[in-house]
Parts: sequence; structure tokens; C-alpha cells
Amino acid sequence: MNTVDSRQPDNLRIRAELMNEIARLYYESGLSGREMAKRLGTTGPRLSDVLNGRVEKCTVDRLIKMLAAVGRRVCLSVDRPDLEL
Repeated sequence: MNTVDSRQPDNLRIRAELMNEIARLYYESGLSGREMAKRLGTTGPRLSDVLNGRVEKCTVDRLIKMLAAVGRRVCLSVDRPDLEL
């Protein structure tokens, strides 16, 4: 699974967290890669990218769609530090 480093840019951290969730679902499901890819609405090679931590191959949008395909809802929060613009 992917490790999330607090120094990574936010987009990479978000993708890594989403990929971790997809990987967790896959390994806990006991399904074949082909069957899991089908349920996620993606291809076997794309699922392989997720499982092998190829963050650069996956967009946040695509990962959210995969999770939505299996009934998962993604929630995002934004920290608002007290900074003047």
C-alpha cells in the first residue's frame, strides 16, 4: 500500500489515500483482479496501477469514480488557516 507523507503535495496525498482505500477493498474482497476491476468500472491494467502505487497514473477524479462504483462516498475537507489574502 502507499504511505502518505505529510510533506507531499496535497494532490499526491489525496490520490495515495484513495488508492489505499481501493487496495484495501480489493485485498479484503477476495475477488480476482478482473472481477474487482469490473466492479470498480475500470480495467485490469488500471487496477494494477492502483495496487502497485503508481500515483502518477491515477487522477483524483478517476479514483473517486472507482470508489463510487462500489458504493463508497468520498468526503473532502479544506483547512482554512487564519491568513489574510
